[in-house]
Amino acid sequence: DCAFKNCLATRGGGLYNGTAVRCLFTSCRASKYGSAARSCALYNCVLADNPKCPGSTAVATFCYSIMAVNCTFVGNELGGLSTPSRSGDSVYNCISVLNAGGGIDDYTAQNCAVNSTAKDNAIFSPATGDYRLSAGATSLTEGSAAWLSKIPEEFRDKDYYGNPRTTDGVVYVGAVQAFATPVGGKISIAAPSGAAGVLSLDDHVCWRNNLYEQGETWP
Repeated sequence: DCAFKNCLATRGGGLYNGTAVRCLFTSCRASKYGSAARSCALYNCVLADNPKCPGSTAVATFCYSIMAVNCTFVGNELGGLSTPSRSGDSVYNCISVLNAGGGIDDYTAQNCAVNSTAKDNAIFSPATGDYRLSAGATSLTEGSAAWLSKIPEEFRDKDYYGNPRTTDGVVYVGAVQAFATPVGGKISIAAPSGAAGVLSLDDHVCWRNNLYEQGETWP
């Protein structure tokens, strides 16, 4: 239940050779081997928006001698997971999407969902820290309850948000055992004095000094 933010290291920006349960890794960097973590066991963790360190030779967000069960890899500048195949490397019930460097490489991944676009297997709203699956994503039920045995028993029953890990015996991929249904709509905001017009989608209005408002679709 920790957050690793803005961490910097040579190997494993947030964590090296450890175990993390229900943790967030974000904005971490490493000059070599794993911008967020290396040689770790990760259970029900989220690795999101970890950039590539300038001049780095790192190739993945998480790599080398790893165990990952029900983790979410989203929006990272490097690939989700990558390493030369090694005995003991294990990836189960994970989802890896929207990572600029790719998905899951060089692993025998079990019951994982990998996609490089937002069309499917989508995370609901990673920009706002909502890592639920979007309703209707085909990844929703691709997980297997059999792999929960890979997680130490004391950490097995709760997802990233601390909610039950199974729904009627079904395990979803990724760190969150829940989905969300997007809703449509449009908000128009009247501009304050000094900024003419009305803010609508794709407008960019300066309210005052360095405060701006940007219309965007959500999620």
